[in-house]
Amino acid sequence: MILGIGHDVADIAAFAQQLAQPGTRMRALFSARELRQSALRAELHHDGEQTHLAAKWAGKEALLKAWCAALGERSYPFGIDDFPWASVEILDDARGVPHVVLTGDADRAFRADFGGAGFAAAGAGVAVAGAGVAAPGADIGSAGIGGADIGGAGGAGTGFAGIGGGVAGADVAVAGAGVPASGHAVVGVADSAGADRHVADALVPVIHISLSHDGGIASAVVLIESR
Repeated sequence: MILGIGHDVADIAAFAQQLAQPGTRMRALFSARELRQSALRAELHHDGEQTHLAAKWAGKEALLKAWCAALGERSYPFGIDDFPWASVEILDDARGVPHVVLTGDADRAFRADFGGAGFAAAGAGVAVAGAGVAAPGADIGSAGIGGADIGGAGGAGTGFAGIGGGVAGADVAVAGAGVPASGHAVVGVADSAGADRHVADALVPVIHISLSHDGGIASAVVLIESR
């Protein structure tokens, strides 16, 4: 069942100007992993860092819109001014598939709004890793598929776990060599003991995200559904 859909576009040139303004706080709205990955993507593709950051920014805003749409008449957990932007990470895996990783206040609020029996105890972490499951501090497999670290540059582990492209033990290097941001991803949930929570146990909220940047415009579509 579809709970909410969000869409956002960003003018890359205008975003670049805002990013370069003296005293701007725009960079603080991205996590260190997002900044590092965008710099590496720009170097690899010989374009500007702003292109990749603009796509991530559109993804963050699209998620906020989908989240609010899913809540309907319920109170929103955040406004545009206090939304924890850096706690909503838009990260590509080694295949260039974008993923949403929720941490900190964003993670806790998402669990409060969409938790129920399908989510584990607070602190287990919500992350996106293809069809698999992720949680801080432990490698987790899904449906017999071996877990793999989501690494930083060079594949170094960051404490998050997931699955690597459906291949047992394959690393997902979110800040390694990249390809253009496109595709979709699925959120999975793990309990604090590191065991998978199966869909059959309860409805689980799932986040899909698609990013693109073309012709000076970055865009994102986010869909939240329950399974």
